[in-house]
Amino acid sequence: MATINAFVRSTTKETANIRFRITDGRGIQLFVSSKIEIEPELFDKQKEQYKSRAIVPYEKRAAINSAILEAKQRIIGVYNQYKPKNSIELKKYIVGNSTADKETKKTQSFFDVYDIFLQNKKWNETRRKQYVSLKYSLLRYELFNHNILILNNITSTTIYNIEEFLKYENIIIEKHPYLTAKYPTKVSYRGENTIVGMMRKVATFINWCLQNDYIKKNPLIKYTRKKELYGTPFYLTKEELEQINNFDYTTIGRTALNIQRDIFLFQCDVGCRIGNLLEFTVENLNNGFLEYVPTKTKGDRLNTVRVPLSKRASEIVTRYKGSNKLLPFISAQNYNNDIKDIIRFAGVDRVVTVINPTNRQEEHRKIYEIASSHLARRTFIGNLYKRVSDPNLIGSMSGHVEGSKAFARYRQIDDEMKKNLIKLLE
Repeated sequence: MATINAFVRSTTKETANIRFRITDGRGIQLFVSSKIEIEPELFDKQKEQYKSRAIVPYEKRAAINSAILEAKQRIIGVYNQYKPKNSIELKKYIVGNSTADKETKKTQSFFDVYDIFLQNKKWNETRRKQYVSLKYSLLRYELFNHNILILNNITSTTIYNIEEFLKYENIIIEKHPYLTAKYPTKVSYRGENTIVGMMRKVATFINWCLQNDYIKKNPLIKYTRKKELYGTPFYLTKEELEQINNFDYTTIGRTALNIQRDIFLFQCDVGCRIGNLLEFTVENLNNGFLEYVPTKTKGDRLNTVRVPLSKRASEIVTRYKGSNKLLPFISAQNYNNDIKDIIRFAGVDRVVTVINPTNRQEEHRKIYEIASSHLARRTFIGNLYKRVSDPNLIGSMSGHVEGSKAFARYRQIDDEMKKNLIKLLE
């Protein structure tokens, strides 16, 4: 069975090109050089990557290590496909000369194609990062299984195995730290909905490969993807917002919460996502309106959202006037932590029903226990929908696309609306 190794020749230069050696039994040794450059003294001969203790920027380490592995995958794939007799012939097949040019797509490695997929998709930065994160999980999956992912060999069993790995990846890397040593990314527990979302991205990639003739057989035919499960959205009522607005956090020795409270109330009144809230400057204000392009849709479409500022939102903006930044934001994590305290200390402790992400069963929790910045967005949409149940009008201010499944869930939110409908029958 053919094997491939990466190595660096000694050189007086600061950097050297990574070279690859294919060995197939006793009689065959083929060599090919790449354009991947690395500092020779920082190259780990055993692990065939940067030395773990080498002082190298994270982005550079990840890029070079990934490039080496992907090059190995492609070269061994070409060798196994065409069985070239010498190094010159191998190189011709790799660069696409002779008959191999027609078969380029068949010989490209899984991650070569994945990178082409990333380059061809015009996503916003947030979504792109999600697909890059998925790529690193797939690289760890490959490393954990000690088996190179071959695009045309993927079956429904492979898809199920990937799903299982993603579900327990945080536990797996605790037991096998070499996975994140080679592909460093923070991995935490993933709920069922998160796994469903990641597998939807895997399916998007597979379908793109099918459409672009990188693979012929569809491994998704025998794969059944689960659906996200969400409860009815909960949100703060107008009365609860007033209760929060009127509470002075100085009385409990938490003066800084007054500022965070103002930011939270502003978000409740404009319905933006946390990503946009962090970026707002005074330039986003235009004649009493807040104008912005939703973070989640940047790169997909450029629809500008215009939200008229409420009296409370205008007062909050005026209160912190004096710098180019619209509001004195600290950090997303501190903000989410403080929101729980803001609601709890104000005495808003209504019990809501939520879906447990682990077992998908209903749970009853106090609203402040599960509050986050997204609660502000739900509050904006929920209170508007209660009064004007026009999804297009509200969606134009929340940034939801027409026909959004997430937005459709808000139609279930109000028992009072249902009671009023029944009264029409009386």
